[in-house]
Order: sequence, then structure tokens, then C-alpha cells
Amino acid sequence: MRQLNIVFALLRYFDVDENSMLLHQLAYTNSEFNKLKNSLVEIRTNNESLEQSWILSRKEKLPGKIPNCSGCKTKSILPGDLHIYVKGKIVLKNNIQKDATFRFCPDSKCLKNIPTWGNLKPFTCAFVDLKGKISENVISKISSEGIKIQIKFV
Repeated sequence: MRQLNIVFALLRYFDVDENSMLLHQLAYTNSEFNKLKNSLVEIRTNNESLEQSWILSRKEKLPGKIPNCSGCKTKSILPGDLHIYVKGKIVLKNNIQKDATFRFCPDSKCLKNIPTWGNLKPFTCAFVDLKGKISENVISKISSEGIKIQIKFV
């Protein structure tokens, strides 16, 4: 009897038909293995499969250390402060990656200064978190400073 994790991998990642005799084999020939290898479906984590979304929001009160802006690295982002955040990964030694939230001042200079130790794509546009109670005046002020804003439920 085949191990269930091997059957799962064949069905999920190698796109093998569930009626295929490959699921019942104990071993594979070189040509069968090469066909499987060539049909490997690209594997991605949930964060990598989704486009990184930059969100304009008010900082919520969370336990732990008060974060600094990831761009200028000097301004603390306090609860209630307007900021732009994006979820990404920190790349550690040996190419190990750790989930992280990067927070930026709503300033075009800070948004251009993306940390090199993360996997962030360049800033293009921020979506407004409508739960953050951000007024139209604030949005138009930030837009006038050269930061592209789109209103969208997030």
C-alpha cells in the first residue's frame, strides 16, 4: 500500500490524474520520473502567491515593542498614528525567511527607502483601510504629497 503523503504529493504537486496507474506503482522508471519532474506544479506559500498590498491605516494598539518606520528608522509609529504597512518576509542568514510586517511613515521619502533585508516589492500604491476611520481630507493631503492612494475594502 502506498504512503498517503506520496499519493497526496503526486495528486497535488505533480498533477497526476487520480485514475492513473502511477499512484499504485512501487517504483518508477527513469522516463516516468522525468515526466513527473517536468509536470511539477509551482509551489508557493500563501504570502508569495498574493500580490503584496500596501495599506494606509491607523496603527492599532498591539502588545510588544513600538515599531519604528522601516524607511527612515527614526520615527516611532504609535497607536492611532497614520502609517502605511505591508506584510512581507525578512531574509535571515542562510536564506531563511521569517514573516514580518513593515510599517512606514506616510511620506514618499520613507516609502522609497525599502529595507534590503526584506522581500518587498517597490511601493506603487496604498489601499485605504476603511476600518481605520481615515477622513477624505487626510487622504487628499497624503495624495497631494505624491503618494498614490486607492480606496478599497481590505
